[in-house]
Amino acid sequence: MNNDNCYDYQTQPQPQPQLPKKEKKIVSILKAAGYFVFYLFSSYVIGYVVGLLLFIPYYYKLLDSLPDNVTVDFRYAFKVFFNDHTLLLTLIADIIVVAVFALIFFLRRKRYPNVVENKSIFRGHEFYKFILIFITGCLWNFALNSILNIIFNIWPQLYDSYSSSYHYEGIVLYILTGIIIAPICEELVMRGAINTRLGRAMSPHLAILISSFCFGIIHGHWIQKIYTFLLGILLGYIMKKYGMFGSIVLHIGFNFGSLPVLLMDEFIPDALNNVFIVWTITIFEWLCIPLAVIFTILILKMYVYKPKGVSANV
Repeated sequence: MNNDNCYDYQTQPQPQPQLPKKEKKIVSILKAAGYFVFYLFSSYVIGYVVGLLLFIPYYYKLLDSLPDNVTVDFRYAFKVFFNDHTLLLTLIADIIVVAVFALIFFLRRKRYPNVVENKSIFRGHEFYKFILIFITGCLWNFALNSILNIIFNIWPQLYDSYSSSYHYEGIVLYILTGIIIAPICEELVMRGAINTRLGRAMSPHLAILISSFCFGIIHGHWIQKIYTFLLGILLGYIMKKYGMFGSIVLHIGFNFGSLPVLLMDEFIPDALNNVFIVWTITIFEWLCIPLAVIFTILILKMYVYKPKGVSANV
């Protein structure tokens, strides 16, 4: 037998059937909607389940401490308990959601390369830009406070409804939930999952608008829905230019901007009754409006280093 005529023929792997372009877009939109529904459902369900588990022993201890002829309505007591521990329950729910979405991105990192990894941000000459992004987030928080103060001075009744929707349970919980976990969780879902999926089915600008609308929906008061929608647009463009890390840093910076006043109110409450201090804070917040605009233009116009094969765009 002639060995020259013997060949080891191997079956070539057949390419996987590809969906038509239109169907791919529909699938991307449906997946984005699925991520949004999953986030809403899991956040509420986890929050209520964990809240119920924590409330039951508290409820029975409360009954034991009361006289036998006194009863406490279970539903009303649970509602009060839930409202008093909203930040804690949000923290627990967000940690679980972050773990789930981080696992999704890790397992499907080939489909989310710019969400999972962007090594250019760790280059020494690039990292300072993320410090500027953090400062920009803080400036927008200060600027927002100045605008809200004007609105509340014109319509005092709005302040009552707005403040009643705000939950504060101490500095530690605010730092853990508002500054660390919540921004990471919301950016993973809104920009990392929803905006990325929508960007495969439509223009990046429309994807940013829709994901920003979803971002506004998940927040409480209608005033908060408006400014978080606008913040979501900025976060979307930061994500587009700097990747997931950029939007997380801006979001953390924005929430961090509330910390100085909270610290002052917690440890030196009389300071906010001082006219000089109040006016100093007011003038500073007004100055932050043009500064926030300048910093925003600066970070959106700055050149971003992109290694070969890596793009900051999503």
